[in-house]
Amino acid sequence: MNSQVGRARRRLLAPRLMTVAGLLIAAVVGIAPGARATGMGRVVGVTGITQAGALPALVTDPASLVDPRTGTTGGTIVGGHTFPGADVPFGMVQWGPDTPSRPPGGGYEYNDSAITGFSLTHLSGPGCPAYGDFPILPTVGAIGADPGHASLPFSHADETASPGSYGVTLGSPAIRAELGVTTHAGLGSFTFPATTAANILVKAGGSAAGTDNAGALVIGNDTIATAAISGHFCGSATTYTVFAVIHFSRPFTAFGTWNGAGVQPGATAVVGAGAGLYATFDTTQDAVVQAQVGLSFVSLGGAVANIQAEVPGWDLPGMRAAARTRWNDLLGRVEIGGGAVADQRTFYTSLYHSLLHPNVFSDADRTYRGFDGNVHTATGAAHYANISGWDVYRTQIPLLAWLAP
Repeated sequence: MNSQVGRARRRLLAPRLMTVAGLLIAAVVGIAPGARATGMGRVVGVTGITQAGALPALVTDPASLVDPRTGTTGGTIVGGHTFPGADVPFGMVQWGPDTPSRPPGGGYEYNDSAITGFSLTHLSGPGCPAYGDFPILPTVGAIGADPGHASLPFSHADETASPGSYGVTLGSPAIRAELGVTTHAGLGSFTFPATTAANILVKAGGSAAGTDNAGALVIGNDTIATAAISGHFCGSATTYTVFAVIHFSRPFTAFGTWNGAGVQPGATAVVGAGAGLYATFDTTQDAVVQAQVGLSFVSLGGAVANIQAEVPGWDLPGMRAAARTRWNDLLGRVEIGGGAVADQRTFYTSLYHSLLHPNVFSDADRTYRGFDGNVHTATGAAHYANISGWDVYRTQIPLLAWLAP
């Protein structure tokens, strides 16, 4: 057996197969000694070579092994501060739940028992509040006096999270929320009980770090536009402006706004650091309300164009399947086999988290707003942001250069 293992390892580690870059990435991602590089952008790792010398079967659906909720608990220093929302690799839109504890960046604490909204942007592990822009929360019944702080209870037994999709049941009577995304947009499906008071709350001023200013506007009878100025990361003076457009699958029956002056039923626009807007639907005949969501750091027009470019209809299962395919393509560039399933899950979940950032910052037409405040057009590729200034040059940057150059 030892001689067979030795021959297998010598074969796997042959110089013509293992490049210097392959060795670097093997070290970064912790691949076992029996690993091989199989060409630019792909590494194979195997453990548990059988007595007959056969290699274990390689994982063919790595996305199925990812648990996005890993790393969503712990203190300010030791917590992972990740998030379990719907996302695609390096996507601009990372749509997922926030909870009352709202840990810095991720915004979701596993031990919390309520959800305050599904915000469109997240950032894993920054150590200071960041992103969490435009939390969207479905509710039933009266809007209440303080919708900006509304939340609904949930149970992990009614929650599903996988690469490219997120779903959860909220409150009583129960509301089911299902989310999917593309790079610049998303599609949400909200299933309500039969009621004339099915609400969607849009917390325009609900960014994790607060907002310098925010606003929301009703457009027609089925669309909401919103914008916010947030930032001040870790106390800095820098800010960003972000825009979102939410287009519903059917007209709403009522709407209104809120801010420091209270709730204003029937109001079509609001401005203020704590601003928000709600839309109400009649679900007595049709329980499902869907929402197309577009995001842009350039303009409201950019948010609309991103929806038009990436969400032509209301096919949530198709969107989720496309996102999962993208994840399997990227995760599958590191192929592993053998070992315990729990170890494979740890491996691919860690790799998944390393591929969430940096994020696409330019719109679908590759326009982006630079630090000079002007709109530019990226040439040749998308423009990215959220590149960490910490120790990533030792680890994540070499990994991304290999897997997603």
